Amino acid sequence: MLSELLDHVPQLWEHLPSSSLSVLLGTSSALRQKVHDYVSKVSGTMPAQDISVLVHGLPDTYPQLTSLQLTIHSAAAILKVAHARLPLLENLDLTNSNLTGAGIRILSQGRWPKLKTLNLAVNKIANDGVSHLRTTEWPSLSSINLSDNRFGGSAIRLLLCCKWPALQTLCLSNNSLDYDWGELPVSTEWPQLRELVVNRCELSHQAARALSKPMWSHLETLDLCDNDLCDSAVRELVQAPWPLLKSLSLSDNHLQTEGVSFLITASWPMMEQMYLMNIDLAEAALGQLCKAKWPSLKRLEIGQTKMKFGLETISHLINAQWPLLEHLSLRSSVLTATDVVTQLSKGEWPLLKTLQASLLSLDASCLLPFALLCCRRL
Repeated sequence: MLSELLDHVPQLWEHLPSSSLSVLLGTSSALRQKVHDYVSKVSGTMPAQDISVLVHGLPDTYPQLTSLQLTIHSAAAILKVAHARLPLLENLDLTNSNLTGAGIRILSQGRWPKLKTLNLAVNKIANDGVSHLRTTEWPSLSSINLSDNRFGGSAIRLLLCCKWPALQTLCLSNNSLDYDWGELPVSTEWPQLRELVVNRCELSHQAARALSKPMWSHLETLDLCDNDLCDSAVRELVQAPWPLLKSLSLSDNHLQTEGVSFLITASWPMMEQMYLMNIDLAEAALGQLCKAKWPSLKRLEIGQTKMKFGLETISHLINAQWPLLEHLSLRSSVLTATDVVTQLSKGEWPLLKTLQASLLSLDASCLLPFALLCCRRL
């Protein structure tokens, strides 16, 4: 019987439930070695259901494993993962694993010199877990997702102490980071940071001031949507030294006309994507926005549910100096006159591929110019 099992290890691994396989591994050292040899030769992702195989019976070395995706709910499992010798591990996904600060304390013991991507989203890490991340030794880590983890405000100070010199992407979405950002020190631990996602984090003016400090000169993407930012926050942001910034999202904040006047003064020559959806902008503010000198702009999303764009705004829009514009979204707007569509058809957007808009109160006279617009631009 055992000899037959030894001849069918790939089938056992791929088709037998983890609980049953764990029982078998406990009965035979020969079978454990055979399964280990097979797993060691397979490079790729170990499915979440095989966590019990990691925990029970097998040796700790998986020299070929580069990706590991697990959902774990026990201290023993966390300990096994942390102590496993995975010299080539690059991607570790522990999303929705009920991890707490105690779990992170164990996980931080992991020695994975090639780890590049770590996903810890939708857990219960909280501030004490973040404090344990400061002790990690992951010199190759380039991306970490810590969204939905019940952080308090001081977590950002703890994170800035983490020594991740290769970090390029940090996601902190949906955590409460309403901390006294005025005391935040200037960090030099992430010199290569390119993408920062802090949407739905209850950020305010002080956070904007702290973020604009000279810390991340390579920043390309900043997502600040759905926070408590107002016009004064934009005044701080535009002073930040981000010469490479390409994408900025300020949607679902409390910006008004003054905020837009600050926004267009920013020196962001590489800006490609600007998101300003669901903010209370007057038509005059939109006229100012069209004066922004963003020669690389490719995508613009503006509008608010009850906002009405009139002829004056559209005339500014079609004269904006954005020759590379590919996507224009007015989808939450209400274009109230046939003349607006006629004006849009005059826009000089040679690369435009997508136009999204809510078109109301239109009659047959608008169909020809709108059709010309579609044919000429799309």
